[in-house]
Amino acid sequence: MRTIEIPVREYTLLKKKAHAFETILYFVRMRPEFFEIPPVRSRKKIMSAFRETGKYSSDFLRSLQKGLQRSTFFSA
Repeated sequence: MRTIEIPVREYTLLKKKAHAFETILYFVRMRPEFFEIPPVRSRKKIMSAFRETGKYSSDFLRSLQKGLQRSTFFSA
């Protein structure tokens, strides 16, 4: 058997990534709807719908808008 030595820090990072991957797989298997494609791709419509609820802080809405702008999936 061959072995490879890696620093503890790198091992810890790899272990965290593996756990995250397993978590995603769990959601895909148990709740496939969790990863369904959103029915609306318009950033403006999404932002409007979130604002209309009155449930979200302005900080959250700014953060959401930033995320939507960075995404290549959503259109203007």
